[in-house]
Amino acid sequence: MTTGTGWIPIGITQIKSFQGIFNGNNKNLKNIYRNSEVIRDSGLFGFISNSIIKNLNLYGEMNTKVNSDIGGLAGKATNTTIENVNNYANVTSMVGGNTLGGILGTALGENVIIKNCANYGNITNSNNAGGLVGLNSGILTIENSYNEGTITNSLGSHAGGLLGRDNARQIQQQF
Repeated sequence: MTTGTGWIPIGITQIKSFQGIFNGNNKNLKNIYRNSEVIRDSGLFGFISNSIIKNLNLYGEMNTKVNSDIGGLAGKATNTTIENVNNYANVTSMVGGNTLGGILGTALGENVIIKNCANYGNITNSNNAGGLVGLNSGILTIENSYNEGTITNSLGSHAGGLLGRDNARQIQQQF
């Protein structure tokens, strides 16, 4: 699916979020393509809650033309552990007002843990742009994870190698 809107995210809203265990068994998910014009939370998953996502490599393009949260893995997550996930997909915004991250657009609420993850994709044009997470609005732990992608934020707002913006001031970094 490399034309039109492309992939429809799993768990597109908080009410219809993905909840469970997703083990990618260290497989490569290639050519995932998302060109969002309507759905606000986008990635392989839209919204993840009360879950474990692990052992996956993502390749492709994630683009948005609406104000949204978009990540290589997911738009938003709460009370979720993400482990051994590598993003090679580029994440791009065509408009301002977005939150973009290589793994997550936004970490919110309770206990989001990102462990042994990496972003290699480029993150381009957002109000909140981060190599791993665009915006933290909850309790976020980043452990043994890194970014090698380029963060380009021509909007002049919040950007960072691991985290674009921290609204909660409750981040733990373990190296």
